[in-house]
Amino acid sequence: MLRATPFVLHQALEQLEQATLDHAVWRDHLLRVISRRQSFDPTDLAADAHRRCLFGQWYFERALPALRELPSFAMIGAEHEDLHRIAATMLRRLAAGMPVGRMAIDEFEEAGARMSYALCFIRREIECALHSRDALTDAHSSGDMLRDLREWHALARRPGQQCCIALMELDEVRDISATEGEDAGAQALVTAVKIIAAFLRPADKVFRYDASKFLVRLAGTDLTSGKQVITRLRDAVTYGLTSVGADGVAFQMTASFGMALLDPEVEAMESIDRADQALTLAKVAGGNRMVIWDPSVTTGVRLRRLEMKDVEG
Repeated sequence: MLRATPFVLHQALEQLEQATLDHAVWRDHLLRVISRRQSFDPTDLAADAHRRCLFGQWYFERALPALRELPSFAMIGAEHEDLHRIAATMLRRLAAGMPVGRMAIDEFEEAGARMSYALCFIRREIECALHSRDALTDAHSSGDMLRDLREWHALARRPGQQCCIALMELDEVRDISATEGEDAGAQALVTAVKIIAAFLRPADKVFRYDASKFLVRLAGTDLTSGKQVITRLRDAVTYGLTSVGADGVAFQMTASFGMALLDPEVEAMESIDRADQALTLAKVAGGNRMVIWDPSVTTGVRLRRLEMKDVEG
């Protein structure tokens, strides 16, 4: 999945559409050359012709880094180079006064079809990334979260494929929204997600769970390793997030986390509920802490008096 802001994704999509159009113009021109309706461009015979054409200039020089991380981007490059190789072979036959056989034209059209498929695939990846983002915070959406967790739930039985999830809530966000306004609370959420995303590995994700809670999914991580990661995230949010009150005085905000293993023996929503229970315990205990779900501890009407040994501060 692409990890880029909506602005960058829109920019990448616009560039891709222009490059696709440039490629289509080149391909149509070449087919007219083969049918002897137009003269060919000598540049198409160069060994690096795939770099010189407009599509190649975009691919090798201007394509955004977010696209270069995708396996489909390399596939586009390979098909594009192959097209130019086939085109050069046909053009050399024309230049020598020899006919271009049907087999060569079919090979060119088949390579063009593969190129079109690769372009459609990468376009779909960009569009999916755009549609799966929360408009305010740029976290992944709750709908994307459920699909993602179901995939990891299916993998969780395999060795090395354990997965931890943690629900996070800023301890003061509701008070800030009430006293300083909704914009102040919203900005705090945006900043918190940026801090978290900066600390996560490429394989990890942060999702918008509801109005004030976010779910962090840690790929291939057991509870011991997950505890270390979430503790670092909590510290990063605490030290990196400040808000300014109506009196103009800045104050630090804190976050609470509830963590649980994505248990392959229960439904994914049950694991989310466990993380939510742990988050409730963290907040009841005073906030600014991380709690790991423990089946011996319950919440709600049967919430017993907390003992500090149950809380991972």
